[in-house]
Amino acid sequence: MPELENLVVSNRQRSSPGRNSDSLAELEKSQLLQIFESAHDPDATFGIRPSSRLQSVLKEHQISALAMMIERECGSFDSAMFPTIWEPQLDKNGVKRWEMGLGKTLSAISLILWHLDSLESSKSNNQSRRPTLIITPKSTIPEWNDQFKSHVKPGHISVRTYHGSNRHEVAKGWEDADVVITTYDTLRSEYTSIGPLFKRAWPRVILDEAHNIRSRDSKVFRAATNIRASCRWCLTGTPIQNTLDDFGALLSFIRVRPFDNLSQFNYWIADPIKKRKDYAFKRLRLLVKATCLRRTKQSRQDTLRLPKKVEVNKVLDLVPGDRELYNFFKYQAATVAVKMEQRWRRKGSQRPKPSGGWGGGDGHILPLLGHLRRICDHGEDLLPDNAVRAWRDRDVDLVNWSMESPKCDSCHTDLEVVDGLASVDLACGHLICSNCHEIEDVDGTPTPHTSCRECSRGSPLSAPIQGGISGEYTPSVKIKALLKQLHREHLPQPGDEGGRPAKSVVFSCWTKMLDFIQRALQADGIRFQRIDGQTTLLKRTSALSAFRDDPDCRVMLASIGSVGEGVNLTVANHVHIMEPHWNPMVEAQAVDRVHRIGQQRDVSITRYLIKDSIESYVRGVQQDKIRLIQQSLSSTEIKQSDVDGQRFKKLLESLK
Repeated sequence: MPELENLVVSNRQRSSPGRNSDSLAELEKSQLLQIFESAHDPDATFGIRPSSRLQSVLKEHQISALAMMIERECGSFDSAMFPTIWEPQLDKNGVKRWEMGLGKTLSAISLILWHLDSLESSKSNNQSRRPTLIITPKSTIPEWNDQFKSHVKPGHISVRTYHGSNRHEVAKGWEDADVVITTYDTLRSEYTSIGPLFKRAWPRVILDEAHNIRSRDSKVFRAATNIRASCRWCLTGTPIQNTLDDFGALLSFIRVRPFDNLSQFNYWIADPIKKRKDYAFKRLRLLVKATCLRRTKQSRQDTLRLPKKVEVNKVLDLVPGDRELYNFFKYQAATVAVKMEQRWRRKGSQRPKPSGGWGGGDGHILPLLGHLRRICDHGEDLLPDNAVRAWRDRDVDLVNWSMESPKCDSCHTDLEVVDGLASVDLACGHLICSNCHEIEDVDGTPTPHTSCRECSRGSPLSAPIQGGISGEYTPSVKIKALLKQLHREHLPQPGDEGGRPAKSVVFSCWTKMLDFIQRALQADGIRFQRIDGQTTLLKRTSALSAFRDDPDCRVMLASIGSVGEGVNLTVANHVHIMEPHWNPMVEAQAVDRVHRIGQQRDVSITRYLIKDSIESYVRGVQQDKIRLIQQSLSSTEIKQSDVDGQRFKKLLESLK
């Protein structure tokens, strides 16, 4: 097998049968993530001076990022300061893989301003070379507009938003714009109709939250790769979510030949890693360093000087009635888990390989564990109707205790990932894959799928809550503890005179839990705002502005998935996480909305956990995942079967 270093780059493509669609086992995923974690480049700047249009001061790592992007776009390879294995004409693109809150948006803005300065200094009259196209999730549009206003001197840049029903009017003024911002949904829609986005060539296209194109089978991937552009950039904190080809899809977008071809990517990269070849990870590391600029808070500690982050766990006891309810469902889950263990032992084989999720053979009892997690939050109030009836009648036959792998309740395909990234665990009890769970439509309004398309079809399960809680209401132990903590946080502190008021962000996995918290805040007279998956772009912008600017608005309620992309909440200095998430990275991204560049105060993070419950197991899964990433490349003794076995033993222990 030839080494990647000796590969002759050409446009000829090697054929290879099929595509590698296998989801990564947890150990494999950890090893790949560790490669990205270690892909730090030297802070070379070549004496780069940011544009005079910029009114913010760039930090050292942002100047270095600007230098790298300029080098890539100019094709300066004779004395390249950043790793490369390509000839100049092939390498004007790249991936910026940064942790949340390190200013990747500002670095991209700096590149755009440098481009505008270059056009003016060359006295170019070619306006078609002017506008940069930014493609971003709908939820991040307000943040991009705010960033341009905050960092660029007034009158020095023209930004247009191309989204919604009147977007074609915006297209008429593109030639006078410096930046055009659009959404992935708009891109996907116009790809079908060959809309204005595809009728011109762009000097530069930037994908924000670029992991949105990770599925090669999706229309948004095909749309993005068919945009005509001279330079292409991907901004993402998560280049790999489910499979190694998530990264391969980004390489296809930025035209990294020959790896933009799936068969070539599989031949050189994916297949050797799958076969555990000795050279495979070395080869991938070289490719990552040649295409990515990685930044983490850990690597930037000396220059960032972020405020302290103080984390506290509040461990609470369930009230007797909820404990009895919990034990009822715990017994059923334990029965299923033991039967699974017995079945595997009879077959004399290892436990099934996890399908890329949170590991172990326990993946397919996720719905049962979901019941336990909901009970920890708010008793029976978060359970689907059939589970409540089973409890009240003490009739286990009313609940499907199937040991089969979970399938999407809409399209009926296997749910490959169960860590919250590729499936949606709805309040009504359905599991919906991300492809079926469309959050937004091209005109910017929520679709019925923001609820549950199965419930809308008359599913026997109850529909999720619509518009708040009615009738008598008693807060759960978690909400009572939250209210007590909020009052403590919002008391005047010594030295606060004339300063910013303390503000808090409350995260939950379930919007119905937010409904209950909302009612408790209203009863307590606490002013708040709220954003979740059903919040329109207009209401989202309004809520964020009110939370930022109104000193009496002290709390923001947010579903943990609604703020993973493009939300700046540095006006807050307290974070509350109502329940642990299977994926620690999802929690970390939520926290990074508050603890990031621009935060001037120490940040407290309070997690609410129920004693002697499944939540201890979930926290253990989080810690295992983090530990596995840290150890994945430093030890050759780790085996996926060992990871699975230990994980399942812990699950059985938690269900005793």
